[in-house]
Amino acid sequence: MKKLLLVMGILLGIGGSSLYIWMKPQTDDPYFFLSPKSLRRSEPILIPIALHEKGASVDYVFWLTPLPQEKLLYLFPTSEPLTGISLEMKNSNYEGNKISFHNIFGNDSNPKIKDKTPIFNIELYKINNDLSESIIKKEIKRFDSSDAYINSFLFHLEKKQGYGQYRFKMTVLWDRPEINHDDLKFFIEISPRFYK
Repeated sequence: MKKLLLVMGILLGIGGSSLYIWMKPQTDDPYFFLSPKSLRRSEPILIPIALHEKGASVDYVFWLTPLPQEKLLYLFPTSEPLTGISLEMKNSNYEGNKISFHNIFGNDSNPKIKDKTPIFNIELYKINNDLSESIIKKEIKRFDSSDAYINSFLFHLEKKQGYGQYRFKMTVLWDRPEINHDDLKFFIEISPRFYK
């Protein structure tokens, strides 16, 4: 009887340890050696940009690597996130520190900017193994007053584009001095996003 209890205790211990290791979220970065750093689920990349100044630009290189798969209730694997690139805005005068682009750039009742006005040019390249670059997307974003989330979401990287190193470029195409003040900051955010 004691041997049976001992064997059951050992099996339960091994099973419990295995379940803990399988369920435990991965906290270490297996790609710590990459430069620049790879994208992580808990730390989106934020790149400041002077959206008020024509000619202001961002040229940023980042690594896209497999992210640890999250588990629902630590048991059931969820879908793998896609990487999204968006324009984010923070305003220290508003609760939650974020406001809508619609409030800044106007709407139907308060038109501040004409429709189809070019705002910025965006380009995304994949850096190949031989360090050449392949264009993935090139687009001029234009103002659209009917869009409640004006130009906040730029695009996402699809799975078919694969892991590796990418270069994101953005150039501002307008002058808007009225949005240049200390309380209002604009950022390019590169972060994992879930899509159904």
